[in-house]
Amino acid sequence: SPQPVRPRRQMPATPLDGLLSLAASAAIWVQVGFAGMVTCAAREGVAHLLRAGHLSVGFIADTPLIFTAAERLRGYREALAKGGPPFNPDLVHMELPTEEGVAGAIDRMLKHAPPATAFFTGNSRITIMFLRAIRNRRDRPALVAFDDFELADMLRPGITVVAQDADSMGRVAAELLFCRLDGDAGRPSGSTCGRH
Repeated sequence: SPQPVRPRRQMPATPLDGLLSLAASAAIWVQVGFAGMVTCAAREGVAHLLRAGHLSVGFIADTPLIFTAAERLRGYREALAKGGPPFNPDLVHMELPTEEGVAGAIDRMLKHAPPATAFFTGNSRITIMFLRAIRNRRDRPALVAFDDFELADMLRPGITVVAQDADSMGRVAAELLFCRLDGDAGRPSGSTCGRH
């Protein structure tokens, strides 16, 4: 599992994907484009599937030990609570992604009663594994993917993605880091940005 970074002396830091835990005196908490945005983006992606009439939506993501994966699960659960069927853990697969694991999760959820008719994938790597696993299926389920990926625009039929704004994330992270380098020793701070 990920371990907190513990520097010997205070240093500015700006993580781009999740939380960075440091000693209290040196703590800088920057969640650029994540936390609230990740939860919101996942919630909106799943809500899109629910509005399209899918009442059984599978969720495939990385291990819940990864902050952003846990936030995406939270968004999935919020979407179901707001306008879908009750949360069913049988429609959730969260572990370090492998081709076999993703394919097995898809098969299991498609055989579930009722079967998943749509899926939300938690990152581009998992989405690619998902697409490989369903490439020969006639009964392709609907898909909303978190994060765009290279050549996604070449797929026919296309897929819906919740895209991260990497330029804005990098810009805000750099601005916050430069503030720290200039001596801003204020309380731990957070910033969110992005689009979906």
